[in-house]
Amino acid sequence: MKARGVSYQFFDHAADVGIDLRAESLEGLFTAAGHALTEWIGPEPDTPQTLNLRLDVKAETCEELLVRWLQELLFLFHQKHAYFAGTNSLNVTGCALSADVEFRIWEDALYRDYQEVKAVTYHQLYVGHEGDCWKARVILDI
Repeated sequence: MKARGVSYQFFDHAADVGIDLRAESLEGLFTAAGHALTEWIGPEPDTPQTLNLRLDVKAETCEELLVRWLQELLFLFHQKHAYFAGTNSLNVTGCALSADVEFRIWEDALYRDYQEVKAVTYHQLYVGHEGDCWKARVILDI
């Protein structure tokens, strides 16, 4: 994905998949991570049915916050059939995230089009500010 000031790319990691992210802001980094997760899983459902939720996530560190954010999106994907479509607002303050999130609801018939992501791992996890941008690395257990 390449949007203004945001990019991510996938890389192979043993039996897993990694994501390197880059954004001008921490909020952009977390939004890009959500898009990367669902892009890896599969195509966005072409359905008019949406779900809007307010998500509040807290952690001890920024790295842990990224993992918990992605874990929450993965949980909602599996339990509520909610595919992350984007954020209407997302704020990161310290080690807390608050976001108004839009999801597209997917039907059971679409499941065959999706790749399994078992978990978001802490392996090689990194979030940091470098120069004029934020960077992150996260590994997905597939």
